[in-house]
Amino acid sequence: MLFNSRLFILAFLPLALGGFLALGRWRKAALWWLLGCSLFFYAWWKPPLLALLLASIGVNYSLAGRVRCKAWLVAGLAFNLGLLGWFKYAGMFGVPGIVLPLGISFFTFQQIMFLVDSYRGEVKQPPFLDYACFIAFFPHLIAGPIVRPSHILPQLAALAPRREVKARLVEGLEIFLLGLAKKIVLADGLSRFADPGFAAAGRGDAVSLIEAWVALLAYALQIYFDFSGYSGIM
Repeated sequence: MLFNSRLFILAFLPLALGGFLALGRWRKAALWWLLGCSLFFYAWWKPPLLALLLASIGVNYSLAGRVRCKAWLVAGLAFNLGLLGWFKYAGMFGVPGIVLPLGISFFTFQQIMFLVDSYRGEVKQPPFLDYACFIAFFPHLIAGPIVRPSHILPQLAALAPRREVKARLVEGLEIFLLGLAKKIVLADGLSRFADPGFAAAGRGDAVSLIEAWVALLAYALQIYFDFSGYSGIM
């Protein structure tokens, strides 16, 4: 489910936000709703991969309470890097049928950061619901960015969805629409200049110096506005 798709904009996001606000009086209920929406969002592409995300969250949460011992930290790092390495590189060594899960780099490194911060004593282990929402939060689950636990977990702990709703919705809508414009108008528009040049080079056709520079610069700007737009949307 793409952030700029009609399904996301007209169906998923209004339902997720509306339910979250409707449950705003009850913090835990609002978080359960948010977690459910996030897991549904992740499972949309390939439902069986949801088990991997849940297992990763469960194992890392269990390890977080033990990482004051360095051996447990090393075990946690080995688990996360091993999982990431398997899905990213096993196919290169002839293992068939490996499907690269969406966002595995983001939620893996997010949890590595949490384990390291826990080892250093910079973050306390939160309730499991808060932790699961922090890792599975759909706006950054598959596209990042990676954020520090100390930036997000306190916001979940002090959650008050219905406080100053109008002002925050207006501000959020402005940022959302600006990000959507960057993605659809600028990033997608620039692809019309970048794609022909790269396609020609891929076919082995001759590309002039000007055509090469136009394709290169258009691609660089396309990537920039693509990420900037997604960051604004989410």
